[in-house]
Amino acid sequence: LHVSSPDLISAPRRNRNMKWLAIDKLFETLVTLRVDRSWFSQMVANCRGATPMHEACWQGNLRAARWLLEKAPQTLQVKNKMGYRPVDLARKAGQMEIVHLIEARESGSG
Repeated sequence: LHVSSPDLISAPRRNRNMKWLAIDKLFETLVTLRVDRSWFSQMVANCRGATPMHEACWQGNLRAARWLLEKAPQTLQVKNKMGYRPVDLARKAGQMEIVHLIEARESGSG
C-alpha cells in the first residue's frame, strides 16, 4: 500500500495494520474526490469495539472526525471494549484539536 495523502502521512500512527491503513486511504480518497459517503456506516465497530469515530480520534484524523461528528454525533457516546469514548481516546493520544472540537459540540457551542 502506497500512502501518499498528506492527511495520512501527517496523522500519527499507533499500531496500524494494513486493514486500517486501507480504510483510512479509502476515506481520504472519498473526501478528496467529494464522493457521496452517505453509505459509509458510522456505527460499524472492530473487534475492540472501536467505531470509525474512535479510530479518527485516536489517530488524529481531524477531517474524518469533523465529518463523523456532523453525520453521526451519536458515536460520541459509544464506548469501546475498554470503556473509552472517542473523546477519551483523543485525550489519551494528545489529539487536543479533536478534543476541543468534541467538547465544543457537547457544550452546544460547536
